[in-house]
Amino acid sequence: MKARLGKVMNALGASLWFLPSLLALLGIVAAFGLIELDRRLEPASSGVAALLFQGGPEGARAVLSAIASSMMTVTGVTFSITVVSLTLAAQQYTPRVLRQFAADRGNQVVLGTFIATFIYSLLVLRVVRADDAGRFVPHLAVTGGVLLAVASLALLIYFIHHVAAMIQPSNIIRRIAQTTLELIDNLFPEPLGEGAPLEEVPDEKIPDGLGRGVPIPMGQTGYLQAVDEDALMKLAREEDLLIRLERRVGDYVIRGMLLATVWPHQQARPDLVDCVNGCFAFGRDRTMQQDPEYGVLQLSDIGVKALSPGINDPTTAMTSLDFLGALLHQFGGRRIPSPYRKDEDGTLRVIARGTDFERMADLAFSQIRHYGEQDAEVTLQLLRTLCAIAPAVRYHPDRREVLRRHLEEVRAGMERSIQSPAKRRQVEQQLGVTEEALSRSASISSEPCRAQWAA
Repeated sequence: MKARLGKVMNALGASLWFLPSLLALLGIVAAFGLIELDRRLEPASSGVAALLFQGGPEGARAVLSAIASSMMTVTGVTFSITVVSLTLAAQQYTPRVLRQFAADRGNQVVLGTFIATFIYSLLVLRVVRADDAGRFVPHLAVTGGVLLAVASLALLIYFIHHVAAMIQPSNIIRRIAQTTLELIDNLFPEPLGEGAPLEEVPDEKIPDGLGRGVPIPMGQTGYLQAVDEDALMKLAREEDLLIRLERRVGDYVIRGMLLATVWPHQQARPDLVDCVNGCFAFGRDRTMQQDPEYGVLQLSDIGVKALSPGINDPTTAMTSLDFLGALLHQFGGRRIPSPYRKDEDGTLRVIARGTDFERMADLAFSQIRHYGEQDAEVTLQLLRTLCAIAPAVRYHPDRREVLRRHLEEVRAGMERSIQSPAKRRQVEQQLGVTEEALSRSASISSEPCRAQWAA
């Protein structure tokens, strides 16, 4: 339930309709509320009359009609600008960044305010009258409409500036990286420490005597977006089970494929498949709910797209490497929880599957290295990034070996693709600096990561 609720909240937050709909509802409530205040308090005859709208019925109708018609026009223009921005982002960077645009609170507030102002003006306009039944001008409500129009004008100016800033490569990359950094902090809060090496994950086995496991098939087709670990542990403890997950968050699983295995088979209830499936959230897209790999993949995609012949923007690729280095530096200094999860009594209950440093590094660097090996500046930036990550993994030999493997791949790419003798010397010198940084065990500053080379 927790994972599915998180999925729903994540989907609502990333939609272009939910917050605007709430603001539109707020506009409806404000219209009825201010109209009722006008009827009960008669503010036009009170001491605040000088601050309110002073016109008669015809003037009120003209003002509200102008506000409603202009808001409808501005809302259409705003939606058009948003769609154009989404199209440009998908073409220039990667379609996977569209969720970031849709989830932007600034865009949602602007659209919602415009729609709320339009609806508010229509609702107030309908009660203005000057006929045989009487004369009624809701001065307070009309003044509220004017204030909403002024606020909408200010938001329109903000929106134009915001969109212009939002589609800049550095801002797109920074937003994705920031979201991923926050997710890493939530999922891997414990640092490795500065003294002792990281303890290895214990090599635990399935206890003897449990017999064959019960396969739990996938209930639907889609991406595994989140796992409710608390609910899974509670189920395993209450039913006296051991549950081993066969898929990790971010995997695409087809209905009927193996999702988990449960021991012992004697404890399996007829509804166990539904109970286990209820602890997982699935969807048609990968999300950042519990999937830091997806953030790394987005940054890598932006770098690869920038290196394509149609875009040819190596600077954006180098910016992606800067932020990928920040992600891997933070992740490389975190302790990855053991996949073997025990209950309060020390009984093994759940065997989880998660990401690790090698998977993250491969997603971050493999494609950029492959498509950018002919560009000496991109190659140099990749080497500097590897060098900058080295201090974070100095207490973990396995992670250093992952970086060293990528270093050797860069060396092989340089031998294949970089023909300029001057650039080759520059890359070779940076290779030496990065290799030295990976070989050190003491604290390393960031300064040695840039080779001092003169032509």
